[in-house]
Amino acid sequence: MSLFSVRHLRGVLRDEPATLVVDVREPDEYAEVHVAGMSNLPLARVLARDFPAGLGVTPGTELILFCRSGKRSGVAADSLRLAGFSRVETVDGGLLAWEAEGFPVERRPVAAG
Repeated sequence: MSLFSVRHLRGVLRDEPATLVVDVREPDEYAEVHVAGMSNLPLARVLARDFPAGLGVTPGTELILFCRSGKRSGVAADSLRLAGFSRVETVDGGLLAWEAEGFPVERRPVAAG
């Protein structure tokens, strides 16, 4: 399995905005906190290869997969590789590593109480 560091991913998001980075967490997790520039497609849809037409995903598409810790993205990457996708990477440590580096995230606003 090929792993990207969060530092490498930050550079890709900054310098190669056309690269498809997919956060495989559930929509509610993504809505709570996410990294700007990523698409959200839950793990179950990735495993089913249920990609929205607008993403333009084919077995030759370069994909970088992201999740909270790296576990779900690893499962997704393994499944896609078995299905013939050859250009799939995962992000080591996921969102936890991203936040540990102090990199920016977008958070859902907390309702005033």
